[in-house]
Amino acid sequence: METTVTVFDLDAALAHVDGDVFILKDLATMLVDLYPEMVAKIESSIDRRDADSLYRATHTLEGSLTTFFAQPAITVTKSIQSICQSKQWEDAPEIVEFLKTELDRLASKLKSMAETSPDK
Repeated sequence: METTVTVFDLDAALAHVDGDVFILKDLATMLVDLYPEMVAKIESSIDRRDADSLYRATHTLEGSLTTFFAQPAITVTKSIQSICQSKQWEDAPEIVEFLKTELDRLASKLKSMAETSPDK
């Protein structure tokens, strides 16, 4: 049996912004535009082995993801945050690649949502 994992929860995200589709579309556009820069900060923090900077960068990204209830990507950010405490830097590149995959999936869904959601 195959399980489908939801990239984000549209109903929960709409409820989070009191049903305001315009706000949700704006937030989606901002996240899609800004996530590559956020990932670059994460990668830079890992390259420098800077746990404090890494935590701040992933925490900021996690906050943005929470707006959309994007659980798969949130789970990956938490995995990266655990590196801040464990200092197991060797695991970081693989986890970041997984994060990029999840963010690309999310960005695709958010773009589609922003283009097709009815305006209220």
